Formats: sequence, structure tokens, C-alpha cells
Amino acid sequence: MKTNVLLHNSYGKPEDVVRLTTYEIEELAEGQVLVDMAFSPINPADLNMLEGTYYTQPELPAVLGNEGVGVVEAVAEGVTSVKVGDHVIFPFRGKDNWVGLWAEKVVSPANELVIVPSEISLQQAAMLTVNPATAYQLLTLFDDLSSGDVVIQNAGNSSVGRWVISIAKSMGVKTISLVRNVELIDDLKALGADWVFVDDEDVVKKIKEASSDSRLAFNAVGGQSATHVMKGLVSDGILVTYGAMSKEPVQVSSGALIYKNIWVTGFNRAKWVAENPKEVVLDVYKKLIDFILKHKIEIPVEATYSFSDVDKAIAHASQSGRTGKVLFEI
Repeated sequence: MKTNVLLHNSYGKPEDVVRLTTYEIEELAEGQVLVDMAFSPINPADLNMLEGTYYTQPELPAVLGNEGVGVVEAVAEGVTSVKVGDHVIFPFRGKDNWVGLWAEKVVSPANELVIVPSEISLQQAAMLTVNPATAYQLLTLFDDLSSGDVVIQNAGNSSVGRWVISIAKSMGVKTISLVRNVELIDDLKALGADWVFVDDEDVVKKIKEASSDSRLAFNAVGGQSATHVMKGLVSDGILVTYGAMSKEPVQVSSGALIYKNIWVTGFNRAKWVAENPKEVVLDVYKKLIDFILKHKIEIPVEATYSFSDVDKAIAHASQSGRTGKVLFEI
């Protein structure tokens, strides 16, 4: 069986190294499932992979697409964990078991799929694998947060930033979120953010006025913005970097290390999945799905594109200042 896919066969400018082609799908083997894909977002990690700079880099040529959602079309004999018609996501792919999701149809081991209830829309389910899990781990892995604690983050309007705000609110944890534009402030406050500040030269003073005892900060930008959130931390605070939107390095002063004993570390969801037992990963996704069903969280979608408009889609996803995700509607 042939299927249309977006194939990546060299590294370079993202919109220049992807082409629409057909791909031969193998017959289902024992334990496998055929999935008819519905939506797949274009994430910063996808763009980094096209450039050749990401943690997970499958051998070329490769079909990319780090996350997405599809509907089970067929199952191999003996598969009982999923059934035809189930909506599924793919959280377990990595360097050694890569399955790119920018494809009309995908074959996957049944035991590497997570069923998403149909009450969650396919567009929202397509964005469930990467960012919600990242936000949940940022809030739970690095500090034992209690109700009333305050965390700081930049890129507050990003998908991870929005998830941090929503999950933290459910924990009773307050958030200070930095954004690039004043127009984003009211939107994030409506979502539940406690303080939202424009990330400018005066923002450190505003952070300290809002909270004098923040122990945990999240950085998705790098450069001066990372310095801003780090300066809002108390001694022995922790700065966790999970993104590099500005492509500028995180710079840490000697004073922050010597006198404040700031801990600087990082998080990557794919690495976390690869290094943890499957039951630990599945437990996190179960909690996230339950959370979405309870709180009706929705991440904004700015545009959808077909595979035939791949150049436009990737150019759009590469733009700064977007207000929502860019998805392939497959």
C-alpha cells in the first residue's frame, strides 16, 4: 500500500528540505496497527530536525513529524490493546524506533500507542504528546511544589507556557509569565495566569515585586530572557531550560553560581521517555488526559495546511509572534 508522506532527505533551511512524495507501507506484522492520520503539528523540534540540530535525528531520508493523532484503521491478528476506530497518539518514538507522523497512514507497534477519548477533538489530541507532558514534568520533576508557591517562565504564550499556567493553577501554584507583546497579557490572565509581564529591560524588577521567594523557573528562549527569569530566583533556585527559541545561549554569571548557588539544568521529553519505564510514561499521559477531560483545556490553532502546501505551512510555523499552532490536516 502506498501513502503520501513528507520526506526529508537533507539538512538545511526547513522549507527547502521537505518534499511531498509517496511511500510504500509494509504489511502489518504481529503486534502492529495501521493508523489513518488526522492532524500533526509543526513544532520547533520538527524545524530543528530539518536543520539537523535536534536531540533525535533519524537517519535520512526520513519522514518527520514528532507528534500527531490518527484513527486506527486496521490491527494485526492478536492485537487487543487498541481496536479499529480508536483515536491514538504516539508518545514512545525515539532514535531507535522512529515513526514519522507527517504521513497519511502510519504503521506502529500497538504497545506504543495511547488511546485518546473521542471527547477530546482530533486537533487538540494532535498536540497532546509533546507540550502537555513537558509542562507536567517541569512542574513535578525538579521541585516539590506546594499550593501558594510561585514559578517563573518565559514564552508564556507558547503551548508549553499555556499548559504550565493551567496545570499549575490546578495545583494551587502561582505563575509569573513573560511574553513579548502586551497584547498577550489579557489572554493569559483569562487562562489563569497570576502575573504576566512584557519581557523587557524592567521585567526583573516586576518579577521580584510579584514574588520574593520563587525557587523554580522555566526557560524556552535563551539569551537575555533566560537571564531575566533566572534573576527572579532565590538562592538555591533551579532554572530548567527546555527550549531555545532565540537560538542564543543561556549565560549564567559567576555570582549566580557562587553566591546564589543557582542550579541550571535542562529537560527534553523524548529523552525522558527513552530513559523511563513505559508504565511511568503511560501514567503521566493518563493523568494528562484526565486533566484535559476535567478542565476542557484547548490550545489555540492559528492555521491548518494540507501536505500540498508544505512550504507555506513550514514558513508560517517558523514565524515569531504567532498566536497559535500550525497543523497539517492530513
